[in-house]
Amino acid sequence: MKSEWVAGHRLVDARSLRAILLLAVLALACLAPSLSIVAHLDNQISQARAKAAARTASGNFIFVAIDQKSLADIGTWPWPRQLHASLIDKLVSAGAGDIFLDIDFSSASTPEADRRLQQSLEAAGGGVILPVFRQRSSAGETDSLVATKPRAEFAQNAWTALVDVELDADGLVRSVPLVAMIDGTPTVAAAAVLA
Repeated sequence: MKSEWVAGHRLVDARSLRAILLLAVLALACLAPSLSIVAHLDNQISQARAKAAARTASGNFIFVAIDQKSLADIGTWPWPRQLHASLIDKLVSAGAGDIFLDIDFSSASTPEADRRLQQSLEAAGGGVILPVFRQRSSAGETDSLVATKPRAEFAQNAWTALVDVELDADGLVRSVPLVAMIDGTPTVAAAAVLA
């Protein structure tokens, strides 16, 4: 179909109109990613893609959670370090290759308890991963983050991995940083270490 002139204006044919609309949509997506409608659409597409690529569990991972029942059974928090040491020993005995403990071991406990955990980490032969995360130094701080790391005697016999996540505006976590500089040292995310 040819374009026609009507009263001094050129009429656009249907193919040209579709091309213009496509360019406008692409420009909107490129130039305005912060628009909530575009971000929402992108999130919906990502969610649909994740559902379409669902896979069955491999059976190669065991997830041990600290839940309300386990907290009630032990009766105290934080748990004694000997309990974590015993868990590491049992998992190693059962043949676990890698163990990730998402527990903050940045402060001291009793000398006996710390020594027991250190012994279990050493016996595990480097198969335990401990968390590193960043947090505000105090409730009033808004800009500065400080790194929280496992005590040196624990870290010397374990891997450390970043457990920071960032929430999207809707409160969901859709990505994690792969690596971050922590006190001048590149630190890989726990998800990447486990992968």
